[in-house]
Parts: sequence; C-alpha cells; structure tokens
Amino acid sequence: MAFQKREIHGRVYQVHVPSGDDPSRRWPLIVFLNGIGENGTDGVLQLRAGLPPYVLEHAAAFPAFFRICSPA
Repeated sequence: MAFQKREIHGRVYQVHVPSGDDPSRRWPLIVFLNGIGENGTDGVLQLRAGLPPYVLEHAAAFPAFFRICSPA
C-alpha cells in the first residue's frame, strides 16, 4: 500500500501503513520532517525527497508505519 493522505486540525499529512497491518502487532514508527524544498500544504511535495521515494518504491515490503509531517 502506498501513502494515504490524511488531515488533522486542518494539517495534511501522509502515512504509510505496512501491508498485512495487524493491530495486535507492534510496529516501528518513522516520522519524517521535510526540508524547505518540500514545503507545501497539499501533502504531496513531501513525497519527493529523502526516505519517501524509497518507501514508495518498496511499499509492499516496508516494515514500519511512516508518517510525513509538514512543519508550519
């Protein structure tokens, strides 16, 4: 599964949920704070640099929840 766009308190973010997600299993969490080159409010620009392209390419086997936050 690729990234899912979500919103909380008017802030858009992306989250990768591992395939085979089992709520009874404990999963690692990676939080990615983007740099100035990926600023934006659409939650899409943040997928272009750093770890997100790797996660997109290996989504089926990526073994962690991955949340991309856009700092204000």
